[in-house]
Amino acid sequence: MQLVATLQTFDTKARMIGLRLAPLALFALRIVFGWAFLRAGLGKIMNFGSTVQFFDSLGLPIPTAQAALVSVLELVGGGLLMLGFVARPIAAALASTMVVAILTADLSRFLEALRGSAAVGLTDVTPVVFLLAMLVVMAFGAGSWSLDNVLQRRIHSPTI
Repeated sequence: MQLVATLQTFDTKARMIGLRLAPLALFALRIVFGWAFLRAGLGKIMNFGSTVQFFDSLGLPIPTAQAALVSVLELVGGGLLMLGFVARPIAAALASTMVVAILTADLSRFLEALRGSAAVGLTDVTPVVFLLAMLVVMAFGAGSWSLDNVLQRRIHSPTI
């Protein structure tokens, strides 16, 4: 019984620490992944011809339009994610591009990781990691250190 009580106490304290760290964790996640998306989008735009050729090699329909859409989404979406502005819809849109990347460009590595390969784990498949990060933002929002939170408080605060 002492062990159960000790574990419950530890769980309660860990939960309290987690709640205090939540704003920092969501902020850090948004900054790190937002910056990565922004840079990826910029790279696609700066090398647009190669991006179109790559999308075409994957068999994606209308590769020029898709390359343009994904490039702009990653560039603008990454910036908005860093600000924490319309974070859930942006995360959903970015997550959809990661699903496409998993099912096309990274399918063989993804399947290899699912088979339990010693050489490739799921965290080695970059779009999987990015997808998980976007799912966190979709589930928990941008957090209290975000433009979404500032605007939400303004909308719901009483005016004098």
